[in-house]
Amino acid sequence: MLRRFALILLLPALLVFAIPPIHVAADEDKDAIEAFHDQMKEADEAGKVKLIEALAAGKNPGRKKAVEKYLGNRSTAVQVAAIKGLGTIKDPKSIGKLMAMTKAAEKEPKVLAAIMTALGEFGSRKTHKTLMDTAKKWLYKNSDVASSAARAMGSIQDKKVIEDLIKLLGMTYPRVASGGTRISGETQALLKASRPGIIEGLQVLTGWDFAEAEAWNNFWEYEQKRWKPGARDVDITKLKKWVDPGYGFQMIKPNDKWVFNRTGEYKAYRIYMARIREGVTEGYAYVQAYKNAAGLTPSQKGQEFEDSYRDKWKDIKDETFKRDDIKLGKVRGFKHTFTGLDTYGSVARVTNMFFVHKGMMFVVGSWRRSGMTGIEDEVKKALDSFRFLYK
Repeated sequence: MLRRFALILLLPALLVFAIPPIHVAADEDKDAIEAFHDQMKEADEAGKVKLIEALAAGKNPGRKKAVEKYLGNRSTAVQVAAIKGLGTIKDPKSIGKLMAMTKAAEKEPKVLAAIMTALGEFGSRKTHKTLMDTAKKWLYKNSDVASSAARAMGSIQDKKVIEDLIKLLGMTYPRVASGGTRISGETQALLKASRPGIIEGLQVLTGWDFAEAEAWNNFWEYEQKRWKPGARDVDITKLKKWVDPGYGFQMIKPNDKWVFNRTGEYKAYRIYMARIREGVTEGYAYVQAYKNAAGLTPSQKGQEFEDSYRDKWKDIKDETFKRDDIKLGKVRGFKHTFTGLDTYGSVARVTNMFFVHKGMMFVVGSWRRSGMTGIEDEVKKALDSFRFLYK
């Protein structure tokens, strides 16, 4: 009887203290949000920004509503932090809210740029029109806004987005008809400043890194039927053939002793391949490809290279140079070969070929240590593998 009485007395206590964990967590989340708002009241501008960033990066279920409270803050920095916070949280319900803010945000470019960046976090096709319209409208007004919108478009896996970004890039190279109004230096600077953001958007979507609008046009003409969403990283050291659809050429390794590379110091080249044995580079071949903005002929570019080598190398005499006019298909070019003491102190031999094709300058070059077995034949095979993709 006594035990039964004790149990009856204990039950209310158990009912009071046996609170499910889910309710405890909910109370803690609510308390954290209240503490956040209290801290926001006391913090300076920089402190408010950090508080919003920290809350948005967390997992509190009430963070979206809490961050939204500061979208209309008088401080631009705080407002921008709240906008970017919604992008960090990535609640799809925020897309409409952010797009609805764009019209009013045109009064403050920093806020508008932040909205574009936040929209890019969602990767939603719903944002495509807003981002493209904003990018076009602000190309001639503010490069930060235009770049942010273009960069954000890179998150939308859609063919139409690639086409729009390529068109947008073309707009940064305005053509003025004969006798037309001259474009001011300020406008040209704005357009030029927008290009990196547009190209970055294209890079994210495609995995390629062309610098000129012409190369992107070539790429899309070649790849649009093959392109699939989700740009994939390719281990180029495993490739046997490099096909470059932007600059329009291909190159093939002579054999498996050669390795393609494009990292670090080799970024200056469109493609680079080296023959390496026991950690020592015995030879390499490369292609440089870029818009021929200076309008140089192949022989003029060849002379530039000769002058550069003479400045850096030793023991280069005129009689060591062999110069030839060459032809690749219907494309005429220039070739020189010479031997000298290179910057590493090695006796080395160089062959460079120069072509201008479709407005692009191509430098197809090679370097190899003298006296290496089989290296001459392999270098020749590497250079001979160079082909243009487009007539």
